[in-house]
Amino acid sequence: MSKPWMIGWFVCVVVAASVGLAACGEIECATTNVSYTKCVQPIFARGCAGSFCHGKDLPSLGLTLTEGSPTALVGADSKQNPGAKLVVAGKSADSYLYQKVSQDRPASGSRMPSGTKLSEPQINLIKAWIDEGAKNN
Repeated sequence: MSKPWMIGWFVCVVVAASVGLAACGEIECATTNVSYTKCVQPIFARGCAGSFCHGKDLPSLGLTLTEGSPTALVGADSKQNPGAKLVVAGKSADSYLYQKVSQDRPASGSRMPSGTKLSEPQINLIKAWIDEGAKNN
């Protein structure tokens, strides 16, 4: 192999890896045994709290998604959609939070986060985490 070819190949690999990391941020996350701390919470922190909508200082509708455990989400009542639970452990379809990030027309309000939608891999991780019981792991 010639050195220019090897350097070009190396650059391509590094760029591809960097793009992958930037694109999803959950490179180590699989859709089984999903860790809230490693996989789901970072999605919320970047996509939902990072937009200043659900940060700890002035959380919209009192919902903070910047840090911590999911205990404030699981079984909690939605303030925007009375009668709905934010996260129903084991049932993503019944979880209002999942509906808000995955549906263009959720039961109330608009799709979140506003602006840039979460990616399909990010949405799939949230779904898998809920369907696996919304564990605090």
